[in-house]
Amino acid sequence: PLDVLRRLFDASHLVRAIVLSWLHYDWELRTLEERSASRNKAAQELIESGKELQDFGAAHHVKTLLLIHPNWDEVRQNKLAAELLEVERGVAAAHVEFADLLDDFVKTIPEPITPEYYWPIDAHYTHKGYDVFARAVEKSLRKRNWI
Repeated sequence: PLDVLRRLFDASHLVRAIVLSWLHYDWELRTLEERSASRNKAAQELIESGKELQDFGAAHHVKTLLLIHPNWDEVRQNKLAAELLEVERGVAAAHVEFADLLDDFVKTIPEPITPEYYWPIDAHYTHKGYDVFARAVEKSLRKRNWI
């Protein structure tokens, strides 16, 4: 059963290596097909959320900006995941105001990306990485003359 596999997966590097490398499951114990379907569904939901955000802003006379926030691997590769590119195309087609922060991250964070900017275990940004994020958001707002 999946709950037994999850406990083994969480407890053993060997089980993780087998599950990830040989069985081709991901960290959520999904097959490649399940992962792809999940990511595509998430992309569509983000597009819909962007539209709803824009509608909310228009209804309440508030400016809204959907932020495309790259993860450290996207920064390292200087390329957004295919699903985020799909989100960008979808929100652009719906005329949703968005800011892709990838270029600012790539220009600011030196290569190779060091653990000063992200936590290697879970890939979340550190305070230094989120400082880059904050400055990229500020730049996007200034470019639009919103601040």
